[in-house]
Amino acid sequence: MRSMSISAILVTIGLSATVAQTPNPPAFEVVSVKPNTSVGESGMISSPNAPGQLRVTNIPLRAILVHAYQLRDYQIVGAPDWTRTARFDITAKFPDGIDQAMHYFPMMQRLLVDRFQLKARRETREQPIYRLVRARGDGRLGAQLIPSTVDCEKWLAEGRPQLGAGGPSAVAPDGKRPACAFIAQRNFLTAGTQAIGRLAQLLESRVGRPVVDATELQGKFDIDLKWDALTNADLQSAGQPAGVAPPALGVSIFAALEEQLGLKLESARGPVEVLAIESIDRPRPD
Repeated sequence: MRSMSISAILVTIGLSATVAQTPNPPAFEVVSVKPNTSVGESGMISSPNAPGQLRVTNIPLRAILVHAYQLRDYQIVGAPDWTRTARFDITAKFPDGIDQAMHYFPMMQRLLVDRFQLKARRETREQPIYRLVRARGDGRLGAQLIPSTVDCEKWLAEGRPQLGAGGPSAVAPDGKRPACAFIAQRNFLTAGTQAIGRLAQLLESRVGRPVVDATELQGKFDIDLKWDALTNADLQSAGQPAGVAPPALGVSIFAALEEQLGLKLESARGPVEVLAIESIDRPRPD
């Protein structure tokens, strides 16, 4: 069964952050929801193409919400604290003959309504954001942000390989960045021929806020960025404000952006689309 692991390497090629909504989606025919009390941290959610069944194993309810609505964590507001720690196993059967790819996310949303009594609404709120700007007064870019002239439309049309097919990379495990694609892990990302706006999108999940590209940089770039594996949660647990990494913990993503790419993140406020949770309950296990 194909699945999407929470801890897996993310290879991003044209990923969309929005999903079309289907009114009155069909329901799963058979659903089992059980709390998972195992000690292990690993979990998985089966992909839309997994034949016949949805399977969720050892995933916090908040992460299920993020996945089902195709949002980022900061876009879920009002959810009770227990949704971060309470993990669940879910097994559900798709009706025969249904187009799973079309109905996968709307059916997951209906499952949350039916079994977790979810009541929520979409709205726009002003929240903290980051502006991605040039860090240096003279506008110089860092050594690991290099303009690219590769024609990705031609590259992809010719069916040429992407993984490990780009130029030399200072951070990729095999020393080669992908061609016309991003690879992102917890403590590095490497990219071939990508717009700065795409970099801003990938940074969002690592800094816990929306990131707006305000660099005014045009064209496409080869990008190599490496930092110590510190998230805002890591920093806060160490008694530091988000975005400020003490020397003992290593180089933060904020410092790495400035040193390696010649860019920086400035705090600001702006409109953010959110899913406002009005109520949600623990389900009865079955």
